[in-house]
Amino acid sequence: MSRLIVTNVETQNIKFDSDTTAFNINSSGAATLSNNATIGGTLGVTGATTLSSSITTATGHNFVPEFISNGYIAGNSASTINITDALDQSKYAIHRIVGTVAGSWSTGNTHVFMRFLRNNDTTQVTDAHYHYALNNDTSAGAGGFGEQNVTYWRITRQSATTLMVPFDMYIYHQHGINFMRGHSAYHDQSTNRGYSEFGGIYHGTHTLTGLLFASTAGNNTGSMNISIYGYRFRQNNASKFNGAVGI
Repeated sequence: MSRLIVTNVETQNIKFDSDTTAFNINSSGAATLSNNATIGGTLGVTGATTLSSSITTATGHNFVPEFISNGYIAGNSASTINITDALDQSKYAIHRIVGTVAGSWSTGNTHVFMRFLRNNDTTQVTDAHYHYALNNDTSAGAGGFGEQNVTYWRITRQSATTLMVPFDMYIYHQHGINFMRGHSAYHDQSTNRGYSEFGGIYHGTHTLTGLLFASTAGNNTGSMNISIYGYRFRQNNASKFNGAVGI
């Protein structure tokens, strides 16, 4: 058997399959693949990595958020924001919704509520199976309320006109229950500012596919900008533990 040992190899393109350019290394050492790459071992990255699309993870192996969708409306342009592709329970057991919401553009101290959509369109889920509680602590003191058998979740209280407030919430889908937990800023039409915490469940029978946000005043809202991410969450069905546990 003969061997060829070369100290340095200079090349522009490495070609495979009928002279098809599949792999390129430029003069600075940057490599470009023209198709998918399968790595059997560990991939080590020492510098910054730029991704042109989302990362898909094996269920339960990595708790990495995957971008699903986002929605935006300008101030005083619409009374609701509908994100029809926000929820995908076939892939994700947990959805995270972050961004900014706004109450009425012209009526002070109205609330912002959220309602589910179904059928992958703007069909609203309005059956009275929503339950929630919300509280806030401002310079005027603590306040809040809980409601049950209603047709929405309220996620901010007493919003000032034209003002956007940030919020962050999770929806966890399991065994026919949709559990929600979140936080939002508080800023009413006066000088009161603070922080709101909310949570609740929806236990209806619809398959939930989207989200609607609107003001309780029913008229045009301030600007809203909302993004949705999904988590692939793994829980074993057959047993509580894999392997033996000694106590």
